[in-house]
Order: sequence, then structure tokens, then C-alpha cells
Amino acid sequence: MRKLFFCFLFLLISIFSFYAESYNAYYLSAEGLSREHLKTALQRRASKHQFLLYDELWNYFQQTDALDNNRVLDRYSSTEYVFSQSSQMDREHAFPKSWWGGGTFYPVYSDLHHLYPSDRSANIAKSNNPLGKVSTNPSFSNGVSKVGPSVISGYSGTVFEPADEYKGDFARAYFYVVTAYEQLFGVWDSPMLDNNTYPVFKTWAIDLLLEWHTNDPVSQLEIDRNEQVYLVQQNRNPFIDYPQLVDYIWGNKQQDVFYTSSVITEPTIVSPWQDDTIQFPAIFEDDEIEETVYIRGLNLSEGLSLSITDDANSYFSLAETTVSKTNAEQPNAYPIKIKFSPTEVKEATAILTISGGGATPVSVVLSGTSLNRAVAKPEAQPISNVENNAATLSWTGVYKATNYFVDVYKNGLPKNTTVISEDFEGFYKTSFASNSQGAHSSDVSDSLDYFMSTKEWAGDKIYHANKTAKLGTASAKGYITTPVLDLSHNNGNYTVKFDAKLWVGASEKTTILILHNNVQVQEVTLTSDFQPFEFNFSNGTKESKITLTAKIASNNRFFLDNIRIEQLQPEPIFVKENFDVGDVLFYDLYDLEYDTEYFYRVRANKEGDISANSNTVSFTLPFVNSVLETNYAKYDLFVQDGVIYFTNLENEAKLDVAIFSQIGKTILQDIVLPNQSSSYVLSPGFYILKIGKEHFVKIMVSK
Repeated sequence: MRKLFFCFLFLLISIFSFYAESYNAYYLSAEGLSREHLKTALQRRASKHQFLLYDELWNYFQQTDALDNNRVLDRYSSTEYVFSQSSQMDREHAFPKSWWGGGTFYPVYSDLHHLYPSDRSANIAKSNNPLGKVSTNPSFSNGVSKVGPSVISGYSGTVFEPADEYKGDFARAYFYVVTAYEQLFGVWDSPMLDNNTYPVFKTWAIDLLLEWHTNDPVSQLEIDRNEQVYLVQQNRNPFIDYPQLVDYIWGNKQQDVFYTSSVITEPTIVSPWQDDTIQFPAIFEDDEIEETVYIRGLNLSEGLSLSITDDANSYFSLAETTVSKTNAEQPNAYPIKIKFSPTEVKEATAILTISGGGATPVSVVLSGTSLNRAVAKPEAQPISNVENNAATLSWTGVYKATNYFVDVYKNGLPKNTTVISEDFEGFYKTSFASNSQGAHSSDVSDSLDYFMSTKEWAGDKIYHANKTAKLGTASAKGYITTPVLDLSHNNGNYTVKFDAKLWVGASEKTTILILHNNVQVQEVTLTSDFQPFEFNFSNGTKESKITLTAKIASNNRFFLDNIRIEQLQPEPIFVKENFDVGDVLFYDLYDLEYDTEYFYRVRANKEGDISANSNTVSFTLPFVNSVLETNYAKYDLFVQDGVIYFTNLENEAKLDVAIFSQIGKTILQDIVLPNQSSSYVLSPGFYILKIGKEHFVKIMVSK
């Protein structure tokens, strides 16, 4: 037995030595540090990972938490589950999500390093209680997990206590979360935590976690799981790779500095690390964004130099190109700002090299993506240059638009018209997780223009659901609102149609609302199956918005499809439809009819992305038979069949007459003697008459 024990001990030491040697480079930036500086260096390392989708966790659990015979490793109960029974289990946050406010947009929400498959009853009992030691009278106990009154000094509330064989696992998961996500210190809300980055834990919590970490050391199970999570998520739990880190940060080695193996005595650049990638968040073309790179070295002979190469488009730039020896060797590293300023839509890379100080140079990749800025819509202007049955249409320019499309039309007879429709064919994503009901986990509320068939919809908590839309979450209201619609026709009467069903859940509410311009007009009761709904309203205006929304914030999720809004509207008779005018900002329109109301609107095209319609401008060329200046007794003016008849009513004075086009071109000049008449034959169009020195009259001539 003694020999077997030593063999096991030798094997365990060998395992730890292997992993320690394998990941020395991964933890290079933590070398030579302790306490809060060590914790922050680990945060900069551990926080760089893939953001997983919560709905896909069961797929990952089959890699990280699988036993033989397709069984699930459950740290919360002794009940045996297989993966086909995952719908009876939960995806449990060992570190309760309510402690950071429950926000699903934080990567911690789906971070596998603290998420485990869990027996549902144990998870419900655990709730968001802190870790602790439970008294002999637990309120819940299943032989593995216990919940009940605390018996530890420093906290007397209800606590959760896992089995002895998992206490170290939980402790190291907690150390990981407060380290990898130390930037969330301002929102921590837990009996175990203070709102700071160090030491984070309250004294009683540190004592408890250190005890569990020591008494239940890292197991092969944890080592294997850490490896599998790394393959999926691309980051590691440092407290599994190097358990002694806990002592350098919170334990009895806070006065010492940490090294992965031996003390580094040569000049070495430890941050950033060779071949790391600095990934800039995606931004729109012609925007700019900054990322911070932390520079630190050990035993440097002088300062460091920074340079950027292989930047084909010169999109990346440095705020500083040198770092002094003093700054480079400070424990918390020296921050350098790097700017990414793309001018075109593309993926861009460059190489940042840090050199000098007698150290081996370090090169890291800079990577950024610039996105196509969604095309804005133009603004149509009033018509101008009205002359000879013609007018000029004009509009404001749109950023990087390559050309514009114009619609010109007049109204025909009333016809039942689809004002707007949406079938959510662009909502193609789905989820195969058993409890997702087909809804994908990414909220697309901020990018509806990319997925919907018409632009300018708005909303919140909207998700793809296999060519339908799912709205809302368990704790937040979902809604969707149309663009501005002209529903003033037919005395404001219109029809709203859609298909909908409720989210299937034990406490799910069944009622949603229809709003017109944020005022409730209809309650709708849903069932678990898609049903068609149709409602008639009479409150339409020229600027109407229709909203479909949950009635309350929590547990009011629903699915939506085939929205359609109809109204009896004049059928457009197009003079020009989707007419490409090129990249100009005006268009001359000819052969217009008098006394006819026309409408025009414009759309911009930017590399195939077509904007929403501009505002609609209406205009009319009025037919004028005569213009008589009744309050000006010096002359009489009459227009008929393309001829202007002018009579000077003065008994003694002559009158000077000049006729100009709309753009100021002189057409003719004349002098009309007292009590005499003149006539002028002109082409159809608008003209300005100047009579005498200061009197002007605008007239229209028609055949």
C-alpha cells in the first residue's frame, strides 16, 4: 500500500510537472508578480477567449462533462443522467449569475470554466446562495449537495455546500471568475464579495475558499476538463494549471513573487507574449477604435521600442513608440494605445514588434475588421426649376452611395394595398438545444436592417427562430415596431395581420399587445400553436407606427411570423419606377401634366445595400387660364391658349413690360402705351412678368 501510494504520488507530480512545463509560455505575463498585480496579469490572459453561445452548452458538455456510457457528470447529485435526458437538467452557474446582475451579454454568462450540468432540484435549492458550511439541519440535502444555515464565522445566512470531492473545484471556479472578470467589480452583488478588484472576497470567504482549495487539491478530472474547455473556449483556468497561484494572491505567499518554474534573470519581455493576437472589435468603415496593449519586461538593460509593420493599408497606429525601462518594468505593466482606423470594408492585419532592452524581440498580430456602414436614406427636397411642363427633383447626398433610384408616380383608383409585410425569412438561425424551442441566443435588435426585408424596423430582445422571430426573455420584454407608415388613407382605417404563438413554459404569460404610436389598441391572447390574427383599426395617421409587444417584462415570451399591414390606398401609376439616375443629386423630369398631383421618393445604393425610401414629396403644376391683379388698377392681365394679353389702364403713363423664365432668362421686353394692349405668344411653362420698375407677377402659360 505504501509503495502504491508513492507510485501514485510520483504520477501526480509528473502530471503537474508536464502541464506546468507545457503552459509556462501561456503564463509568461504573470512572471515575477504577486497579489493584485499577479491577479490583474492573469485577468489579461484569461479574459481573452471565445464567447460561447449559452444555447449550445449541452453540445460542449459532451466534451467537458461526459462519463462512460454517455452518462453526464453531475457535481450536484448522485442521480444518474444520460445526455438524452439533458432537458431534465440545468446549465448551472457555479458562480451565480445574479451576482453580476444576470446580464447575458457578458462572456461570463456562458463561460464553461464555471458552468456545469446540474440536477434541477439541487440547482433550484442552491439558488444564488453563497458557498459555506451547512449546519446539521439542512433545508435541502440529497447526499451530495446541501443547503441550509451557515455555521462558519463571518456569515450566518443560508449557504450551499457541495460534496467534499468537489469543494476544491468550486473554490477554483470562484477564483477564476473574480480574476477573469475583475472588470465587473462594480456590479458584484453577493455576501461573499466586495466591490473591488482586490482582494474581492470578504475575509470569511477567503478563509473558506483557501481551506477547500487546500483540502480538495486539483484532480485529474479537473485537469482533463480544463484541457477540454481550452479546446473549445481558448483559455485556461490558471488555478488548475498552477494551484500555488492562490497562495501568491490570497494566501501565505503574498510577500513572494510567482514564477512558473525558476526565477528569470535574463532580459525578457513578458507582456505581450510572442504570437499573441490583439483583436479589435469590428467597427464601421471610417470609424476608429483603440485597444490597449500592456508592455512589461524583466531585467531590461534599457527601454523598449515599438513598431508596426506589414500594415498594407496603414490602418493601425501607435500613440507612443518607446517605453522607458522604468515604465516597462512596473508591476502592473505599461499601457500603450493602438488605434485602428479603417477607410474601406475589409479584414486587416499588421504586426506589432516590441524590441530592445537586451531582450529577444516579441511580435504580436494586430487584427481588425471594418464593416459596411448601413446605407442611410436620402432626403427628398421640394421641386425647383418648374418650366415648360418640366421640374427638377433633388435630394441630399448619402455617404459613399454609388447611385440613386427614383420613383415618380401619381395616384390611381383606390385598391387594397399591402403597406408593409415581413415573413422573417432572413431569421434563418436556430438552436437545437432542447429547451431553446428553436430560438437562437443572439439578440439581433440592433441589426434588424440586415435581416428583415424592409428597413427601419426597431425593437428589443428579438431573436432568430428558424425563419420566425422570438421576442423577449425570461426577465425582459420583447417588442418590434414598424417603420413610419402613412396610414391616413381611407379615413385612417387599416388592418393588422400576423401569426403568433406563445413560448411554452410553466409560468409563461399568454397576452401580448398591439400599439399604435405607443398607445395600446388591442390585447391578444396566444396559445402554444401558431395562429393567424387579424384586427381592424381606424386611427391611422400620416406618421403611424405599429408595435407588437409583450404585455409585461418577465415570462412573456412569444413567437411571431408573417406580419402584414393593409389599407385601401390609391394605386400608384408610375411615371418612373426604380429609375437609376446615377450618382447625381438631381433629376430633370419632363412632359408633366398640368393640374395633376405627382409624388416622388428616392433610395440610395451603396455597393448593393439599398436604403429605405426617402420622405415622399408631392407637387402639382397648376393650370392657369388667367391671372388678374385685382388690387393693382394700372393694368389688366389675361392668359389663354398660350397667349398673354396685357392692357395698360393708365390714361397718360406708359408701362415697361419684361418677361423672364423661371431661372431668370430674359424672354422679351416691351413698352405698352396708355390705354393700349399687347399680346405675347409663349411656350407652355412658368414665367415671371416685371411690370414697371417694381411690380412682379408669376404666371403659367399652357396650350
